Amino acid sequence: MAKVKIDCLKKIRALSDESRLKIMYLLMQEPVCVNTLSNRVKLKQYNISKHLKILENAQLVSQKKEGQKRVYFLPENLVRQINKDKNKLVLGCCTFDFARLKL
Repeated sequence: MAKVKIDCLKKIRALSDESRLKIMYLLMQEPVCVNTLSNRVKLKQYNISKHLKILENAQLVSQKKEGQKRVYFLPENLVRQINKDKNKLVLGCCTFDFARLKL
């Protein structure tokens, strides 16, 4: 039971930043690299990388290497759950509704 609470808490902390919510929303649309996220979120690549690391540590984002760049995407289990719940990320203790996010 404690592990579930800790995992949920990590996710809540990761999603507590508006920039990370925007990154998650963009990754819901398609896998992208840091450069693309930087242009869309209007943050420097260094800051995007820091945000991605936090999301990755919370197991909300995954990455794969394609040539010289890394492409970030949502893990398949998250994609299924978000699609099933109509753009909502249900963590158990709370729900993030990405449809209500104003970009």
